[in-house]
Amino acid sequence: MTNTIIADSSAVVRSVIKQILLKTVQLRPVAEASSFRELQAVVRSGDFGLLIADTGMFGPGELPQMEKLCNDATLPALLYHPRGSMGRTGIKVAMSFEKPEFIKFSSGRMDSYAAELEQIVGEIRQAMLFSKHAGGAGCSAAAGAGRGAPEALRHNFRAVFVGVSTGGPCALAELFKSLGPGFPLPLLVTQHIDSFFDRNLISWLCTETGIPVHLAQDGDLPAAGHVYFAPSDEHLTLEAGMGGGFCIRLNHEPAVNFLRPSVDKMLESAAAVLGGDCIAVILTGMGADGAKGCRRIKELGGYTITQDEASCTIYGMPKAAFEAGGSCEVLPLGAIAERLWALSSGRRNGG
Repeated sequence: MTNTIIADSSAVVRSVIKQILLKTVQLRPVAEASSFRELQAVVRSGDFGLLIADTGMFGPGELPQMEKLCNDATLPALLYHPRGSMGRTGIKVAMSFEKPEFIKFSSGRMDSYAAELEQIVGEIRQAMLFSKHAGGAGCSAAAGAGRGAPEALRHNFRAVFVGVSTGGPCALAELFKSLGPGFPLPLLVTQHIDSFFDRNLISWLCTETGIPVHLAQDGDLPAAGHVYFAPSDEHLTLEAGMGGGFCIRLNHEPAVNFLRPSVDKMLESAAAVLGGDCIAVILTGMGADGAKGCRRIKELGGYTITQDEASCTIYGMPKAAFEAGGSCEVLPLGAIAERLWALSSGRRNGG
């Protein structure tokens, strides 16, 4: 569920929007604001996934402050404005348009309004998901933190597990292109993504990177050099097989911290089946998903890499894993592929 703020100076309009949100599947109204001052306090009070706001409620000079507030909090926004006014916004991830049809005082069409609203929010989320990651190739001050790689180079790893959220598609495309063909281990990925976007993402990555990328199927036997994505709304886990092998198992078990698929669920399963014979990589994303799983893999002797702040779109998940003691090494995005090659075989094909 997406925790949503409703901001409008009219209590009637806020009530209508709240009624519509309560009929949606993914959106949950949890806070309201009738002024910019109230909105500031609300945004700073918790973790929210969406703002629905009337730009007409903001006074002179308040709209730029609101834009900065949303950008600093990485809060996607659905903004509506009075007819005839300008709809431009400096918020990085937003949609802005004249007051839409669903904000009307007609209770007879609540279901259709709810469906319309979810479709619009889905487009906002997709824009956020595919936003290009910020930063360059330079290492942050924390790069190289942890026990470092030399000891781990002697380990016989069996798979790489990647957890990622906001900014993930572009980060993954860069990582996979840098890895290139012939990587000697399978890669299993949990990317927080909305329903129906998973197949589009996989198709795009196949075209963009030229390596085999698959939407995981229950029972798949992961092959070296192939990438397997957890489907939207399903946890990706492992099951031990004959002769020390393993296969992919998908399930609809309860969400972990409101997330399904969950990075922690994947990593904890990897730790249970493969012990220390796995590598975990945490890339850009909001929240703390993956921190517990990284720490467990590290405790068992596996190797964990977290992306550095400078190259992240959102330095949330990597930061949480690092602060939980789950990171063996902090690297910029551009250096992770080379480290994975070194950990998997010590050299690239033909190198």
